[in-house]
Amino acid sequence: MENFDGWEVIKKEKYEPACTGCISYGASFYKISDDSKSWHNAKKSCECLGGKLLQAETAEENSFIKNKLRNTAIDGYWLGGYNFYKNGSFEWISNPGQPMTYSDMHSSQPNAPTTELCLIYWGGFDYAWGDGTCKIPLSYTEIIVINEASFSVLNKKRIVDSEFTTDQVVDTKMLCAIRCSSEEKCCVASYDTSTSICRLDTTENCCVDIEIVDGWETFKTDKYEAPCTGCISYGTSSYKFSEDYKPWNGAKISCVCFGGKFLEAETTEENNFIKAELVTRNTGINGYWLGGYNFNKDGNLEWISSPDQPMTYSDMNPGEPSGPTTQRCLVYWRAFGYAWGDAYCSAELPYVCEFIKT
Repeated sequence: MENFDGWEVIKKEKYEPACTGCISYGASFYKISDDSKSWHNAKKSCECLGGKLLQAETAEENSFIKNKLRNTAIDGYWLGGYNFYKNGSFEWISNPGQPMTYSDMHSSQPNAPTTELCLIYWGGFDYAWGDGTCKIPLSYTEIIVINEASFSVLNKKRIVDSEFTTDQVVDTKMLCAIRCSSEEKCCVASYDTSTSICRLDTTENCCVDIEIVDGWETFKTDKYEAPCTGCISYGTSSYKFSEDYKPWNGAKISCVCFGGKFLEAETTEENNFIKAELVTRNTGINGYWLGGYNFNKDGNLEWISSPDQPMTYSDMNPGEPSGPTTQRCLVYWRAFGYAWGDAYCSAELPYVCEFIKT
């Protein structure tokens, strides 16, 4: 791109490209790229193609991918795990602070937890996982979206029947996922392979009651645009100001459940718009969470969508962060005129969610 005064460039958050050479498993498509890139550039390439860097969250999905990689004879492939705390405990980049529920780490790995922070399928370990220096060039695997949505899969789980669920018969679980992605109010669907019943939930919420039932699988979309009741708009985004009091991680989860994300105020103009709205509301509330986190306990907060990437804009109040090793979450503090400060993540505060317009 080139610089011109008066022009603005708008990039879609949700984009469904033609998935040339992709393979499918469950409710997802996968593209195995043999281009060699650093971990961060591989992550960006996946996003530019409308997908994300692979997060292999079940043994079945992981085995499917490993079997495909064994045919390539390439030394290693990046996937979307990162050692945020330099302690050897890897987490998926979409869920910092949340332990992985499944791991395929080789018995000798990670072997350099303070310097090799990125997760790899290593050919020398028969494509079990290991750590690696994020700057080395490797190939990578990405998940491509289905009808503007990619889905995580929960085995032996079914949405609880309610007034907001509908059951219909479809031939495959892929079609069930597609039905959900084409339904404006659906974020979660369940499928029974024995009866071909597809259950859609239309509560406009991604976090619904689920029960354990053999033979069923539940799909939850990673990208969902719910009706944004009570939101205000600026640029290409809408914003929801929630006055529910939650700890930082609970607020983050709520934003995702609403179909949005934690606010990341990345420009002066956007940040001033949010601050002006907080002043206008004059709620008397002491502070509001936003999506910054101190991953390395060093006082340098980063946006949760871009760990290990410095913020390009900051509105940190003088003297903040005041507790870089213990107060690791970012807040709009009323006492600072809604400039930013740090806080204990366990504190319960209201929060701001962002929804990208498409």
